[in-house]
Amino acid sequence: MKLTVLGGGGVRSAFLAKSLAYNAHRIGLTEVVFLDSSAENLTIFGEIARYVFNAIRPDIHFSVTSDPVPALKNSHYVITTLRVGGDESRIRDERIALAHNTLGQETTGAGGFAMAMRSIPAILHYCRLIEEHAAEDAILFNFTNPSGLVTEAIIKSGFKRRVYGICDAPSELIRELPEILGCDERDLGVECYGLNHFSWFTHFTVRGGGCHRAPDRQPGPVSQDGDAVLFAGAGSAMR
Repeated sequence: MKLTVLGGGGVRSAFLAKSLAYNAHRIGLTEVVFLDSSAENLTIFGEIARYVFNAIRPDIHFSVTSDPVPALKNSHYVITTLRVGGDESRIRDERIALAHNTLGQETTGAGGFAMAMRSIPAILHYCRLIEEHAAEDAILFNFTNPSGLVTEAIIKSGFKRRVYGICDAPSELIRELPEILGCDERDLGVECYGLNHFSWFTHFTVRGGGCHRAPDRQPGPVSQDGDAVLFAGAGSAMR
């Protein structure tokens, strides 16, 4: 089974490569391709991802490329992790919003709308290539933000493959809640509503009972450089 990652030259590529490698045999991977339009990013982050993957699963073919046609050829699964405009556009979006006293966030509000205007045309271009070159039963997993708007645009475009819009932001918070609330994960119940980065957690239960108290403790300090945390997680495969 072939899997292609669009945006495989991002700073989080090593983390994704590590996860794919550890689960490769369970999900039946035989080939992985990381595609990115930036040759520079592929040379840096793509090659780090290749190193991490090969350190764990040297028996599975892993490649990086900037050519979408061979990358998508006969691919069974496609993951999109595009950041059109790069970090420079994100910084500009957030600062413009803040200058007008509105929320400076990359995936919601003014910043999210600007990001959608850049992301949707690029995603639809790749969707056409998927229809032309990927396997007939290919499935697309969209991680490109703003995930809801982008996924809706894909569906409304008439895309002729299955597509799932995914974001791990709510699940990440759920994994942190046991520490915040001072309980075991198996004792925690959660109700969550909303859309990825625009979600509300309206109700918690601990061992079946409602939780209406302040957290016993706050989680430890988190690095402002989230990418450093991700690379630290990938580091065990690189040592």
